[in-house]
Amino acid sequence: PLLLVPGLLAVSPVGAIPGMSLAMGTVITLVAVQMIVRSERPWLPDKVEDLEVPGDRLQQAVDKSRPFAQWIDRHLHERWSGLVRPPGRYVLAVACVLLGLSMWPLALVPMGVAFPGTAVALFGLALTLRNGLLALLGYLTFAAVVGMSVWLLLDS
Repeated sequence: PLLLVPGLLAVSPVGAIPGMSLAMGTVITLVAVQMIVRSERPWLPDKVEDLEVPGDRLQQAVDKSRPFAQWIDRHLHERWSGLVRPPGRYVLAVACVLLGLSMWPLALVPMGVAFPGTAVALFGLALTLRNGLLALLGYLTFAAVVGMSVWLLLDS
């Protein structure tokens, strides 16, 4: 979930708010690096840890997401879990570090962080559900981001 949420935020209209893509890229990078070094408890900046959500808003979000969560439970289940368990988990974490770092230059492109955000969200969901098929989709999206980045570098 610590990768899923910032990935989804980067894809959403929130990701278009100036500075948000940089913040999401930073959070994604921090979380993924901690996955690589096998941190026991994720460290996040105090400002992120101190965020509070009013109970009524949280309940509204839970109620709105319930049909989506039920659909996920029915259709997405554990499979190909080798892609999300060590050592595959560490390869996935390295990809997330690169995706998080890519959000910094891609923040200059309107909605440029949508693709890296999608890949991170897929990776986060894959880890949460232990679903290697979602990880594979994340890797395909990651490959598209790398291709897009190389194309932008060569075109400029």
